[in-house]
Amino acid sequence: MDKPVTSLFSPFQQVFDHFWNIPITSWQRFFNPQLIFNDNPQDEGVEYHVLQRVGSYGSQLSTVLSMLQLLRETMPEGAELNAEQRETLKQFERLRIDSQRAVAEYRGAPSSDQVVSYLRRLREKDPGAYAALQERIDAGD
Repeated sequence: MDKPVTSLFSPFQQVFDHFWNIPITSWQRFFNPQLIFNDNPQDEGVEYHVLQRVGSYGSQLSTVLSMLQLLRETMPEGAELNAEQRETLKQFERLRIDSQRAVAEYRGAPSSDQVVSYLRRLREKDPGAYAALQERIDAGD
């Protein structure tokens, strides 16, 4: 068997020869093209339509996480979970917190009006959490 010819560009050629996902570029939105890397390029139109109608993947993820948080909050106190369920709950919490943190980092520090609005909502929806936060602030925590 002949040894393949190697050149300066051979690593790039190998990438193309062995690339599993075929990138598809959608030029429907010329100024904001959408690159789709998947095994089902026939869904490109559907993906684009959903993004147009429903919102970005981040927006969709935020809605799903909010709904899961709502369900988590309605779990009975002291519900018995097996080890796998507890791990799933921990992973959910990490994902929820990390996604909120990433959004906050991107947006920058909230304005004082946003903080006041958040505190008012917290006082109305969860007086216990509001009181605990107030104690922490009073303690200089």
